Amino acid sequence: MTAAELSLINELYQLSRSVSPEDSATFNSKCQAAVPTLLNVIKTQADDVELLRTCICILKEHCYDSDTNSAYLPTTDALPLVLSAVQRHASNVGLVLQVLGLFVNLTVLDANRTIIGNAGGIALTSQMMTKFPEDREIQKMGMMVLRNISCD
Repeated sequence: MTAAELSLINELYQLSRSVSPEDSATFNSKCQAAVPTLLNVIKTQADDVELLRTCICILKEHCYDSDTNSAYLPTTDALPLVLSAVQRHASNVGLVLQVLGLFVNLTVLDANRTIIGNAGGIALTSQMMTKFPEDREIQKMGMMVLRNISCD
């Protein structure tokens, strides 16, 4: 991974944590252009769980409250890459929470519910809820994913 990619990821992560409208607009425009880079990092840095968590967190925030961004992401390689990452690091609660949060944001759109279900998102959500029965956040996020997928 290049220094420029790492710098971009750090900048996007910091912007994703900001609440100002100006930073939010900057984040969305920069993130849209950076989606291919984020997906490439998820693909090529599969052993770096913290980097994966950060990239998935950025994608999750990018899809929050944006139908356009939520509709775009499933047209990319994002779902198979994210599913692979969480299966590889299924014991990392932070990564699991980011993936479930991404699924929550994506499944707000009707079209994404079927896509995520067919990609293995329901099974993965159920597996993570079973794996972490005492983790309230995973249980809550998992229920939100399942609720969104089951809605008409």
